[in-house]
Amino acid sequence: MNRQRILWFQDSAKLRTDPKDWGRLDVLTMRLVASAGHPEFEHVIVDLLSHLKVLENELRRRTFSSVIDLSGQMRSHLERMLPGTLVSDDLHLSRIRVVSSPRLDGIGHFVSLGSAQIREMRDRVDLSRPLFIDDVGWSGRTMIDAAGLLGASMQDSTFGFITANVGTFGIDKPGGARLLEEAGAEVVAGSAVQTPQDDGFHLLDFFDHPALGRREMFDTIIHLQDLRERLAICDEGSKKSIEREIKDVLLERREGLFPHSIDTQGMKVLQSEGRVIAQNGLNKNSFFDRNIPNWLMPSFSRRLSSEMLRRNRTEICDTIHELQQITRDKEASAETRRDFPAETFWPKRER
Repeated sequence: MNRQRILWFQDSAKLRTDPKDWGRLDVLTMRLVASAGHPEFEHVIVDLLSHLKVLENELRRRTFSSVIDLSGQMRSHLERMLPGTLVSDDLHLSRIRVVSSPRLDGIGHFVSLGSAQIREMRDRVDLSRPLFIDDVGWSGRTMIDAAGLLGASMQDSTFGFITANVGTFGIDKPGGARLLEEAGAEVVAGSAVQTPQDDGFHLLDFFDHPALGRREMFDTIIHLQDLRERLAICDEGSKKSIEREIKDVLLERREGLFPHSIDTQGMKVLQSEGRVIAQNGLNKNSFFDRNIPNWLMPSFSRRLSSEMLRRNRTEICDTIHELQQITRDKEASAETRRDFPAETFWPKRER
């Protein structure tokens, strides 16, 4: 039986790194995969350049009224690919998760622009034949929500990805590419992945966090991994107790693990401004954040070993620190988090 492929997407990390440091980024990526990638899976590092070239060739054969760069990192590349076409990178959508839940449940999207700014963008940007573009199209929901916010017709829109998912979720739920095509849109991509045979994670989300390089914070990650491994094999009677332990750790270490998290009342304020798309309402008495590190995600936890993390702790932390250093020159960390206004709800704290 073939092993499931785990794809490590370098796209966002490379787009935020000076090209002269890409060789070093490749070496560090291989080191991280070797020290943290569970050997039961086949690990594949997804190269950016070859796929970006394929995508560029596809886009050059088409004309668009405008380009909406949802990645926030491809504007210069897109302006070179499509000279004379307006490229807007103001709109970003980020997955929001309940960080006081042991499962870190996703509840919807955070929108970088408020309702008034969305209306201004609709007036300013020609959306008659738009291209929406992002790095990876996994479920397709981000694209659908973005098109809906701007009032763009799916039938007149093109959705581009460096990598698109052509597989399925569950028995018959379509992956991102097919979901968009079934809605009447055209999809172009530089490469394809297929769930459930493939699963994937952004390299950036393994290190773009202020506390991840610190040994004591990584010890918390190892502790949570221990608890999740116990949860995976325990009997029904023990599940609630272990889930409670996980929740307690998340809450006790919240300021370190989720320094930008906000509470339910803060989320309601953002929702009133049109900056939160919640699928089934907001959880009461909870905390929320976006861009959660992969180490904490239950989906990646199933591909980890606490014993391996413990054994390679020093090398992993050193690698994270070096990855942070080579991406910091472009002030990328501040740019990625600039549109989540946690300071609106809490005063800035000394670090």
